[in-house]
Amino acid sequence: MQIITISREFGSGGREFGKRLAQSLGWAYYDKDIILNLAQSNEKINELSEKELLQEFPISFGKTFSSLSIFRNSAVNLVAKEQRAIRSIAKREENFVIVGRCADVVLKKHKPFNLFIYADMNAKIKRCKKHHPKGEKLTDKEMEKKIKQVDSARRKYHELVSTEKWGDKKNYHLLINTSGADIESLVAPVSEYIKTYFDGKKK
Repeated sequence: MQIITISREFGSGGREFGKRLAQSLGWAYYDKDIILNLAQSNEKINELSEKELLQEFPISFGKTFSSLSIFRNSAVNLVAKEQRAIRSIAKREENFVIVGRCADVVLKKHKPFNLFIYADMNAKIKRCKKHHPKGEKLTDKEMEKKIKQVDSARRKYHELVSTEKWGDKKNYHLLINTSGADIESLVAPVSEYIKTYFDGKKK
């Protein structure tokens, strides 16, 4: 089994990169929307006990469950559902690329190749405004605020399931700065790099 996980800053082009990388490798592709659909279509998780939640994901490192009381109900149940969905993907797929949802942590025992995609703020603003939802008209200042809010939420989500710092270089095999770069042009060399990495693991 070969797995690539992609963590990314908002506006860095991480999802586009993931889709193109999966297509280049001929692998299956999963992201937040697909995982959420899978999670919601699986058996419903009702009110989980504290013991069951601790079994679902590692909340025990230096954090008491009471400190996460804000997440106890629907949010925690959703995280548990998503993690079950991610694990089910790993059971049925041989090779795949998965973007977001702390897959690098959830699938750690499978020893995935972990990517982190980032960019400078100007590049992220430019990309976000280029691909903004229809009808959204934000100024650069407003867009920067939105980017920071989304990245803050991603960081907090990661902290919920791991003590490892989101975006810390020591937690990833490769970090890619997409500032001023064409995403499509980056895929081929990165694909070859990852193939070499996995080939080396076989030896």
